[in-house]
Amino acid sequence: MLTYFGSSRRAKNLVLFVASLFFYAWGEPVYIAIMLLSTATDHTFGLWLDRPGQSVVANLSLLSYFKYVDFLIGNINDLFGAHLPLTDLPLPIGISFYRFLSMSYIIDVYVAHCHPQMTMPTAMLNRPAPRLTPASFFIRCDR
Repeated sequence: MLTYFGSSRRAKNLVLFVASLFFYAWGEPVYIAIMLLSTATDHTFGLWLDRPGQSVVANLSLLSYFKYVDFLIGNINDLFGAHLPLTDLPLPIGISFYRFLSMSYIIDVYVAHCHPQMTMPTAMLNRPAPRLTPASFFIRCDR
């Protein structure tokens, strides 16, 4: 808190972003790289407005892998008598919530509900932090 209030206006988003990553790492330190990579990907696709479908596919692929890969492997094993090992991956905290919010940003930019964010606010979209209401999670679009 002191770091945030002692920061310049420009640095406050960076302080919040780093603190949010620390908060997420407290519960799931293994998945910080995925969170950073998906944030960078969404930011890049937001700037490349001619490729919004790729971002949606990337977000759904990430979500599907973590949620359904063991289900798919189990069904293949049952149907075909295979003995493929299950991945037993734990779900990253809040993966569905963050992926769908990331997709909503890309879709909003694509249908011109808001301009692409050029700096840290895109990363703030994905930041895992405690929330009181889901509405506080969205980037404000003045269009």
